Amino acid sequence: MAPHIGAAYALSQERPALADQPVAVDFIDNRLPAYHPALRNLPPFNPVLRKFSATPEGNMQNKASTPDPRPLWDGLFPVALSRLQAIREQKETQSSKFRIRDGSNWCDVQDRLQAAQVAYMQTMGIQGWVKRTRRVLADKSQVGLQMSKFVPTADMTSPVVSIVQSVLEVSIEIHQHMSYSNGKQVVQNASKVRQCILESFNDVDKTIAKVEQSLTLLPLDSDVREHAIDLTVTILSTVEQVVVFYEKGITRKAFSALFRGEEYENEVLQGLTSIETKGKELSEQLDRSYKMYSRQQRSKADRLNRDTNNIAQMIDSRTGTMEGQLEHLTNAFLHFLDDYERGKREEWAAMKRQMDQLLAQTVRSITPTPTPEPVSITAWQLPGAGPPVQSQIMMPEDLWKMMHINDEIEKIDLDIAQDKQAALPSRERGKAGQIVSKAEFRSWITSTGPKALLVHGHGTTLGGVSALSMLSTILTRTLRQRQNFLAITHFCGIHEDEDEPYHGGVAMMRSFVSQLLCQQKFNTNGIQYSVDLAAAKLGQVAAICQTFGWLISQLSEETTLICIIDEIGCYERDAAIDETLEVMSYISQLMRSPVTRATIKIFATSTIVVREMREFFPESVLDLSSVSSSGILSSDGLQRELEAE
Repeated sequence: MAPHIGAAYALSQERPALADQPVAVDFIDNRLPAYHPALRNLPPFNPVLRKFSATPEGNMQNKASTPDPRPLWDGLFPVALSRLQAIREQKETQSSKFRIRDGSNWCDVQDRLQAAQVAYMQTMGIQGWVKRTRRVLADKSQVGLQMSKFVPTADMTSPVVSIVQSVLEVSIEIHQHMSYSNGKQVVQNASKVRQCILESFNDVDKTIAKVEQSLTLLPLDSDVREHAIDLTVTILSTVEQVVVFYEKGITRKAFSALFRGEEYENEVLQGLTSIETKGKELSEQLDRSYKMYSRQQRSKADRLNRDTNNIAQMIDSRTGTMEGQLEHLTNAFLHFLDDYERGKREEWAAMKRQMDQLLAQTVRSITPTPTPEPVSITAWQLPGAGPPVQSQIMMPEDLWKMMHINDEIEKIDLDIAQDKQAALPSRERGKAGQIVSKAEFRSWITSTGPKALLVHGHGTTLGGVSALSMLSTILTRTLRQRQNFLAITHFCGIHEDEDEPYHGGVAMMRSFVSQLLCQQKFNTNGIQYSVDLAAAKLGQVAAICQTFGWLISQLSEETTLICIIDEIGCYERDAAIDETLEVMSYISQLMRSPVTRATIKIFATSTIVVREMREFFPESVLDLSSVSSSGILSSDGLQRELEAE
């Protein structure tokens, strides 16, 4: 911005003179603070709102001096200016220093228009001062009230509104100049002419404001955009006429007025009329476009509502399917477990009959002889024996704390695995559900002896959870509801990240120990004689495995322990493989050891091929890649499959 334009613009933004504001405002600003210190920092008087406003004066001046251009008008300006440049330019504006065709935006146009106005007033000298004074006096009439209606509010102000306001002011200036130069009318007649102009065009500001407000809510279609460009070109063309008026000398104005008469003002007034006409046309087009836009939006809303209802129905259907799958799988597992328990009871009954027969045969073959009563000798009665050694008692809570495992971790994992099932492909969930019809699974779950089963899924994982995780989740929760069953589980896919605190074989074994302590009552007094608890506390895998084995040795023969390891293949990818192999080797040896009284089974799943740990599942590997994805068996079909066993 050139220096002279900036100075002119600053002059146009000065605070209203004392004559323009009520006497009460003068008293409040200048005399009221003397009565009390609390009255010294009052909010300034806002001449636009005609009241005291809490908005800081500096901020108010900044808003007035640098109005924020609307994105709408900024977008239309280059196209409108290009069309204006295509129109033949008047000679008066070609060499003008206030030429708007060189401007780059609305602020340039507004600054040059105001600079031309200030230069015009300065050129008029005393005559201009008389005219401004006459305007101040005339403003005290009803015309002043009309003019105050045109001043845009703070939230409506834009360069376009300010430019249209300047065009209105110059049209009044023309009439006043005509009245003064020809001597045909007095000052009050100028006020009447001014009032006539304002009454004729007092809707221009409302039209522009309506356009601005509507276009912020309504997307620009081709018709609205074309009307908006026409209005913009008309405004810029009228501004050129105003600049010509300001640049004409006082003598030339008087001479032109004598010989051209009313034609002198027609160019500016016609431009103002065109602005009003184009604004109304744009407003009418906006109304038509808005009605069409509203119909389109209602149609979209109806379509969105239908789509939303369809999605909701689909979600309800999928949720119902998921609930049905969970119910069927749970019932199938319960049925298999009932078969397992019946087999166990029959096995124990047969063993008891065999033991009774052997005992009867042994008693008959031995002749009873009297035996002396045993003498009870305690340790402190033996010669040289000292008092018994007292050791620190190890409580289950102390052992659990040594494992550094959150007691809620497996519950959290189970919830995660279940919540993500709905996001997995239904085809893969259907394959996983077919496991209940496979002989390998039925043989594993109903076998009364120790057994291991590996299930390959070759499917999608989501956050370490696959469709096979549904099997692990249901099996875990079903087993924990049965008496004489213990289910310990670990989701390797959820804890796949190496930085995760529950990642790896050591963490899996620590979690198994923690889950055992939470599900079963143990008398851990004396474990310190069999296990290196100091090494276990440090996380050494051998010591933690010994801790797990010691707890297993406390279980009775009626107990069945099932170790469920989901996505076991994830622990073959990194450094966790060594410790995981050691853990799996220990569990396998413990499972087949004749010393172990409880029945131990292993159920493992993986969506990737397991190689390193394949040796721990020599008996059966179930591959679901060739299984049909028709979905879970229906309740009737499932019942028929179960009855066929």
